Amino acid sequence: MSTETESNPFDNEHSSTVDSIKKPILLDDSTHNGPRETTTLVSKTPSTDNIPIHKHLQETTFKPLIQNLDVLKYIISTMAGKDKLAKVTKCIIDLIRLRLLSSTTTVSSKQVMVLLRPLVYLTNFIRSIITLSSANWVSQQLSIFRYALRFGGTPFRIIDFMRKISHQYNKSGLDLNQWNQFLINEATIQDGVDIYYGIFDELDMLYKLKLISNKKLHPVVVKHEAISWEFDILLGLKKNYKLLQVNKQKQVELNVKLQTHNLLTSSTGDKNSSLTQEFALFEKADSIKSKLQELQNDSKLIKLDLGRLFMDLMANSTDLFHWDQYLPKGSYAALSLVSGSFNIYKYWCVSRKQLENK
Repeated sequence: MSTETESNPFDNEHSSTVDSIKKPILLDDSTHNGPRETTTLVSKTPSTDNIPIHKHLQETTFKPLIQNLDVLKYIISTMAGKDKLAKVTKCIIDLIRLRLLSSTTTVSSKQVMVLLRPLVYLTNFIRSIITLSSANWVSQQLSIFRYALRFGGTPFRIIDFMRKISHQYNKSGLDLNQWNQFLINEATIQDGVDIYYGIFDELDMLYKLKLISNKKLHPVVVKHEAISWEFDILLGLKKNYKLLQVNKQKQVELNVKLQTHNLLTSSTGDKNSSLTQEFALFEKADSIKSKLQELQNDSKLIKLDLGRLFMDLMANSTDLFHWDQYLPKGSYAALSLVSGSFNIYKYWCVSRKQLENK
C-alpha cells in the first residue's frame, strides 16, 4: 500500500480579449529579416494623443508549443513522476497477475461470445509474453522502488516536530491554553500523522528488504501502516474539501465583480465617456478574468485530488476492515489504479503548465 502526500503548486492561465479598439495591422516586409512588427493605428487628435495603448497591444508573447512527449519526458525526469508512474504500472501488473492466477489455460475465441473475443485475444497475448513468476517479480520490485522513494524522511520529520515543540515551549511556557491551541489544530495533527505513517512505512520497507525478520511484529507493522494512512487520507479529504468551498466562494465573488464591470463597460458607450475610462475598465475586467481562470484551474486540480483520495480511502479500507472477503478479487488493485490515474492526470496538467511558463 502506498500514499502520496506531496503537493503541487497551482499554475495560472492568463487570457483576455480587447474588442473596443481597432485590431492591429501586421506589417510583413519581405526584405526584413526580423520578426513581423505589430502596429496599431490611432488617430492623431488632441483628445487621443496621450492615451496609453493597451498593454496587450504593446507586446506580444508567444507560449512555447508543448508536445505530449515533452510532458511525459518531464514527468519521468522527476522523482514524484517516477513514483506516480510506478504506482499505475504496479496496479496494472497486479491485475494481470490476478488474471494469470485465475486461468492457467488458453481460451479459444470460438468458445465465447463475439463481443468478448477481443478480451480473449488480449488475455491470451498477455499470457504468451508474461509468465506468473515474471509478473510477481516486477510487482515486487516496483513496490520496493516506491518504498525506497519514501524511505528516510521520518527522522527529519521528528526533528522538525521537536523543534516546533521547543519553540512553543519557549514562547508560551506551561500555559495550557496556548498548548491546547498548538496541539489541537490541523497542522500539528498532520505532522503527527505524517510521523505515525512514516515510522511504520519505513519499518515495512525494512521487512521487504529482509533486514528485520520478526514474524510476530510484521502484522502489527502492516496494521498500523494501514491505520495511519487512513488518517492521512481523511485529513487530505477534509483539507481539499475546505479548499474547494473557499475556491467556489471566490469564483462567485469574482463573477459578480465581472458582471458589474460589464455593466459599467456598456455604460461607457455614452458620448460623455472618455477612451481613457474605457481602457481602465477593460484592464480591470482582464484582471478579473485572469483571476477567475486561475481559480477554475485550481478547482480542477482540487477535484482531481479529491477523486484520488476517495479511491485511496476505498482501497485502504478493503485492507483495514477486511472488506476484500466481500468484494471481487483485485478490488484493491483496481481502486488503486483509478487513484493513480487521477494523480497522473493532475501531475500531467501541472507539468504542462510549468513547461509553458518556462
